[in-house]
Amino acid sequence: MEKQEVKMPHDVFTEQTLLGTLINEPVTMVEVIDILEVESFYRTEHQVIYEAIFELYAAGENIDLITLSHQLRATSKLEMIGSAKYLIFLSREVSLALNTVKYARILQEMQIRRQMIALGNQLSKSAQDITHDVFDLLSDTQHQLQKTVNGTCGKPFHSLSDLQENTLQELHNYQHSPHGMSGLPCGLHRLDMATSGWQKSDLILLAARPGVGKTSLMCTIARNVAVDVQQAVGIFSLEMQSVKLYLRLACAEANYSYQHLTNQSLQAADWERLNDQVRQLASHPIFIDETPGISIQELRAKAFRLKEMYNIKLLLIDYLQLITTGGMKFGTREQEVTYISASLKKLAKELDIPVIALSQLSRALESRSDKRPRMSDLRESGSLEQDADLILFLYRNEYYGIAEDASGAPTQGHTEVIIAKHRNGNPETIPLKFDNGGMRFENWQENDFVTKMPG
Repeated sequence: MEKQEVKMPHDVFTEQTLLGTLINEPVTMVEVIDILEVESFYRTEHQVIYEAIFELYAAGENIDLITLSHQLRATSKLEMIGSAKYLIFLSREVSLALNTVKYARILQEMQIRRQMIALGNQLSKSAQDITHDVFDLLSDTQHQLQKTVNGTCGKPFHSLSDLQENTLQELHNYQHSPHGMSGLPCGLHRLDMATSGWQKSDLILLAARPGVGKTSLMCTIARNVAVDVQQAVGIFSLEMQSVKLYLRLACAEANYSYQHLTNQSLQAADWERLNDQVRQLASHPIFIDETPGISIQELRAKAFRLKEMYNIKLLLIDYLQLITTGGMKFGTREQEVTYISASLKKLAKELDIPVIALSQLSRALESRSDKRPRMSDLRESGSLEQDADLILFLYRNEYYGIAEDASGAPTQGHTEVIIAKHRNGNPETIPLKFDNGGMRFENWQENDFVTKMPG
């Protein structure tokens, strides 16, 4: 009896639909990237196309017909799909998937069936070979099946005994941390005590109204980590040019107002002191990118390069609302911010460093009698509140022209850092001193403010 050839399960239409969706709506890549592999596609040309899409996505590049054609041409694989006309067919003639995750799961299931058929064929062939040890065959079969299961379900479960060694090492790191805390200290002691330092893989949101001091606090943190802790810091400055940011750092070190530069009110000795501060700061590991309107894809790619080249321990972004989605189409700005927020959280986990993103607040709070920020004041909030591990708000009475508090104490420099969300701790309010002259933040001393900070 003639043996019939087993037909491998596949669905060309589903493969085409999913590829067409990824070309037209690249944002959906984030939904399927953990489900699909190149081998999830049966047809060779579809494997080649998905691999090119994945390479563009991983590099933070835009995904469209032009970039995809260029990528295939650059890797000498355009002929493997026939021509660029097939890409046009996928993007224009194939209907979009209404549920990309469902389509991806269909392809994943078919891939598993193909793997099981191939394994069964190999098992049948090996079992008929009497030279193979049967127990070795059982062991190999179990191993191959386990590989298939692990590849389908992602990372396997870990028992506590499996985790014991790494957990003990983590405890050892906490106990013997050179900074006396589990995270990266920012040099502002009360804030460090509340947070135990900036924690690895955390997304931290620092939000305030314009002019309250977000960028100044960012510069203070960058300076303290790079100079005092001697760890490398990366900064994405979307609003301010890198040279101006550098000058602000130098002015803060010299305790001069940045306005002294613009109105040329400094003396010769002051100019020389500023020159010295610029030279001294140059020896410390702060790396600045000033790309305006940078896309989240480009930011991610550059952040990975910073980590690889300079081993940065902290990433600062000024500010979140200026990040774009690189041409990806969304229904609303809130959906865009949701995507950006999720991408930043994923970046923090992948780099295993804290990422601090500055954020604007809605002007709606200006209409309230108590203008201290709340969660609802986050602009275009999307999933910011959900994704962030730590949310800090800045508030200064002085900003609103309130010279004295209720007890008559002066409010000059009086700053509240409101910890509104703390995934690993409690919400509280931390006092800081804002030096308006040097545009920097300093530790609060007991005699700086007479009034008791609100809890």
